[in-house]
Amino acid sequence: MMLLNELFDFHTEIHWKSVNSGFRGYFKIDEDPYVLHIDEYDFKFETSGKICSFIDIGFASIDKDGRESWVATNLNKNQYKIFSVLIHGTEDKIKQLKPDALLLGVNFKNGDNEKRLSIYGRIAKIYTRDGYGSMQDVNTPNGKYFLVSKKEISDEDYQDIKNFIDKNVKLK
Repeated sequence: MMLLNELFDFHTEIHWKSVNSGFRGYFKIDEDPYVLHIDEYDFKFETSGKICSFIDIGFASIDKDGRESWVATNLNKNQYKIFSVLIHGTEDKIKQLKPDALLLGVNFKNGDNEKRLSIYGRIAKIYTRDGYGSMQDVNTPNGKYFLVSKKEISDEDYQDIKNFIDKNVKLK
């Protein structure tokens, strides 16, 4: 049985590609292929006029036909390795992009969301301790997000960003 620190120290090579919405990072864990999504957004708050940059972080498995699946497959087998890759894989991109906020969330239509939410919740807590001091839940009709930001978001700004997420962000 692996020790906990061995699981969190798990590294694998990520092959990054730039796409219109941000970046895709392709990697394998125990021969199972996955893709890490980092999508970039700029958002202008209606009430304050401030602009907030944020990235939406997610991952998908890739089936034998090369299609992405948001259904949380192989999480029982690979949960901690995926967690480790998501942490290590996003660190450099976050340092490079310097977003004001991070989003980690699920779309309810994908099913089996509790495991994915569990992973995202733990990642959100890590980033809250590592320079992003605020974490809020954002519930939309389509899904649930953890919003991790550098600054506390006012109630008015929270409603603005919730509406933006519901209309524009592709939930994973």
